Amino acid sequence: MAGSVLRDLAAQMTTTPCDRVHGRFNHVWFRQWGFNGRVQEILRWFDQDGAGAALATRYPPERTAVNRQWWRPGQHLYDTFGWPAPRTDPYRDADLLRHALNIRSQSADNDPADAVLGMIDLASWHSPYETGRHTALTILADLPHLTAYPTVADRAGRVGVGVATADADGYRYLLILHPATGEVLAYEISRLQAGTWQVVTYALFLAHTRTDNRWWEPTTNDERQRWDPTHPLPAEMVPQQRRGWIEYPPPLCVPSSEGETP
Repeated sequence: MAGSVLRDLAAQMTTTPCDRVHGRFNHVWFRQWGFNGRVQEILRWFDQDGAGAALATRYPPERTAVNRQWWRPGQHLYDTFGWPAPRTDPYRDADLLRHALNIRSQSADNDPADAVLGMIDLASWHSPYETGRHTALTILADLPHLTAYPTVADRAGRVGVGVATADADGYRYLLILHPATGEVLAYEISRLQAGTWQVVTYALFLAHTRTDNRWWEPTTNDERQRWDPTHPLPAEMVPQQRRGWIEYPPPLCVPSSEGETP
C-alpha cells in the first residue's frame, strides 16, 4: 500500500528553487506523448482568475509551426478546448483540493483512480508550493488501493517514487513523484491489452514555476478572430510547412539539463 510511503515523503519534504519564485501565472512546461504517435511540447500560463495562454509545438508536423491558444477569465475551457481546467487554486485549501480530486470526506466510496487522474489534471495546470504538495500527499495517503513503487525512472532518466492505481475499465494511472520535494515529475496512463500495459498517454514535466509575464500576448486581431469567425485568420494560423522543433529555454529556477533532478 502507498499510504506509509506517501506519509514519509510528506514528512521529509524539502523545498525547490521554484518555491522561491512568485508571480501572477502558474507556468507549467511539459512534453506529452499520445497513443497516436504524436509528441507535443506545451508551455502553459494559467492565472487564478481563469485566464491564460499556451504555446504548443507538435511532431509529426501539422498545419502550424506553433499552436497558440488563449482564453479569457471565466471561459469554459472544457467546451472550447476539451481541457478540464480548474477555475480556482485548489491547493490553497484542503477541502478544495479534495473536491478537485473527487474525494468525498470520510467516504468509503472514494475512487483512487479518480483522485490520481485529478492529480494528473492539476499537475498540467498548477505549480503548487511546498505546502500545497504536502497537503496533496497527505490526502492521497488516506486512500485505499494505491500501490507505491519506491524507485521508478521517468523518460528523462529522473528517479522518483511511483504511485499507481487501476480503474474498472482496465486503465492504469501512474504518477512519478520527486523523492524529496513531492513534485509530479511525470505521469503515464496505460490500458491493459493482450495481457500487457499499452501506454495511452505519457507526460514529462520539465518545469512547475510562477511568473508575472507570458512570452507572448494575443494581438487585437487574434482576439477578434477568436470571437468573430468572419475575420481573416492570423498569419501564424494559416496552413504552412513546419520548419522544425522549437526549443524553449528553461525557467531560471530549473536546471538546464533534463536529466538532472529539478
